[in-house]
Amino acid sequence: MTDTQNPLVSICIPVFNGENYLHDCIDSVLKQDYSNFEVLILDNCSTDSTSSIVFSINDRRIRYIRNKNNIGAINNFSKCIKK
Repeated sequence: MTDTQNPLVSICIPVFNGENYLHDCIDSVLKQDYSNFEVLILDNCSTDSTSSIVFSINDRRIRYIRNKNNIGAINNFSKCIKK
C-alpha cells in the first residue's frame, strides 16, 4: 500500500482539566482499525492529573505538548490543528 492509500492522520485532542474523560478518549482513539495515525494532545495548562494520565499510556503514536500559559479554548484548539 502506498502512502497515498494509507496517509498519516493526526488526531488532535485539545484539553484543559480533562482527567474525567481523557483516558477513555485516548483509549478509544488507540483502538481504531486504521493504524497510520498520531495522537496530538495539547494541554492548555491543566491543573488536574491530565499530564499523568497521558504519561501513563505507553504508545509511540502519542505526542503531548503542554502550553506554558492557558491560551483559551479556541486558541488551544487552533494551536493543536497547526501542530
